[in-house]
Amino acid sequence: IVRLGDGEALNFLGFTFRLVAKNGGYRRVIVRPMRKKRTEFLRSIAELLERNRFRPVEEVVQYLLNPRIRGWVDYFRQGNSGRDLSFVRWQIEKKIRKFASRQTPAKRSGRRWTTWTHDEIYGKWKLYSDYHVKHGDCVCPRVAYTLGVKTFGSAGCGKSASPVRGASRGNGTN
Repeated sequence: IVRLGDGEALNFLGFTFRLVAKNGGYRRVIVRPMRKKRTEFLRSIAELLERNRFRPVEEVVQYLLNPRIRGWVDYFRQGNSGRDLSFVRWQIEKKIRKFASRQTPAKRSGRRWTTWTHDEIYGKWKLYSDYHVKHGDCVCPRVAYTLGVKTFGSAGCGKSASPVRGASRGNGTN
């Protein structure tokens, strides 16, 4: 049993659920990706780039990298994951810049990793760029109600934090 009201966090299906108090006195459930899952994803991207370092950048980005990024981002774009998605975007862009610069090192008339422009990365290579949080499909109120937490006001995602009809409280009663 996890007591969100006592400051404990619940890690479930790759997300961390935490109850926080806001300035107005009401409490709400914060839903973010687990740091462990974010780190595992970025390590898998680094390994993928290392295994394919002799392939052209456009091919690696479009056919190997983009499907993985799109899947991870689509799964974790719920709740309050804006900071995490921004961090992932920054890290992936940094890894792609390094990957591209290693293909033609500066010693052999190549470019340094900082000289790749935004237009080349997102325009020419077509790196995935939709890292926005979806607020319409947020599960915050339903999770809060299912866990037996009473919240007031907005759930932080545009939905009301009122109870959801038909959802079980976990103790067998509706």
